[in-house]
Amino acid sequence: MPKFTKDMSKAVHQLKPPYRNLIIDFVEHPNYIGIRIYENQIMAMNEMQKVSVMEYLQLLRTTIESFGVKANFDGAKGDPPRSIN
Repeated sequence: MPKFTKDMSKAVHQLKPPYRNLIIDFVEHPNYIGIRIYENQIMAMNEMQKVSVMEYLQLLRTTIESFGVKANFDGAKGDPPRSIN
């Protein structure tokens, strides 16, 4: 099972997201690392913002795959989970 390592985490967190408050989660699956984005975030954006997010997601995928691990996009319905603070 691929693991989302500390080195991967450092690498992806060095990449600046195109929009503040964009929630992306990384999920370990048996054969790949999932890059999860939430449907309601994307649907609230205009076309230019959507393109920017798609370019960012592709950059995340390329970065994770540079560690020799397969990465796929995992869409999730609804809003991102709320943080517990």
